[in-house]
Amino acid sequence: MEKLSSKYRVNLIEHLTHTTKDNPHPEYDGFDRQFYKFPSYLRRSAIMDAMGIVSSYYSNLENYKEERHTQVSSGKKFKKKAPKLQVKHYKCPALYRGNMFKMLDRNHAQIKIYKNNDWVWLRVSLRKQDIKYIEKNCRGRKFSPILVRKGRNYYLQFAYENEVEFRETSLKDRIVVSVDLGINHSAVCSAVDSKGTVTGRKFINQPEEKDLMNHLVGRLCRK
Repeated sequence: MEKLSSKYRVNLIEHLTHTTKDNPHPEYDGFDRQFYKFPSYLRRSAIMDAMGIVSSYYSNLENYKEERHTQVSSGKKFKKKAPKLQVKHYKCPALYRGNMFKMLDRNHAQIKIYKNNDWVWLRVSLRKQDIKYIEKNCRGRKFSPILVRKGRNYYLQFAYENEVEFRETSLKDRIVVSVDLGINHSAVCSAVDSKGTVTGRKFINQPEEKDLMNHLVGRLCRK
């Protein structure tokens, strides 16, 4: 499967799970019954995400086996647990423009959601400060928005791609910015010149995310 193209693998999985006129009896016919009128764009996006998850699992598993073999061969104890393929993944779908997402005006849009056993368009409001930020700072290629869940709320995440040209600066005048992931702080950003002098430093802390992480770790420890 790894040698096959992504498009071929998506078509193959779709053929195994989705009923069509030319494919009336797929091998796994429960998908269409459970997900009625599932939009084809969303289905293919879900298949792509699933392939990425499975591919990542097998890569992690191979790395685990190699690490275990190296440790055991050298007579050392190996206590690390093998990776598991989780069934539930809270992946956020891309809402393709025209099919899953439509802009109505400057501050309003529509997204397609599953409600009352049918796929319907839901009108959503966009925050004025977010629109102002996008209009001021985002000038490049616009990608389809992604629906993101944070706690009990859902947000639309917009992505843009910009091409940036670096100025031709001599090595002695360059400043390098590095990011160090930490324990007490989420990250530390440092700016260093060519002589090794730290010209700036910023500590990044995420109290809400850290509190959630500690809560989840506590639940795992109690189990």
